[in-house]
Amino acid sequence: PPGWRWCVQIGDQYGDPAGMLNAGWCPTRGEAAMEGEQVGVTVAKALRMFGHPVDYRLVDLEHDPIPVGVM
Repeated sequence: PPGWRWCVQIGDQYGDPAGMLNAGWCPTRGEAAMEGEQVGVTVAKALRMFGHPVDYRLVDLEHDPIPVGVM
């Protein structure tokens, strides 16, 4: 159905399934931003706890980079 997807990934190759750690869907852009941000911060904190350097940032794309049928 219509809505918004969010994804937490490693790297900057947006839409590359190999770098996707977690993803989800929400009915509104605001809900997707909030849910994705919560998951992203949790992942970043967990990686830092185990000694992995993390450069965390939120990227808001105006298009869905994931090809139809991939996810």
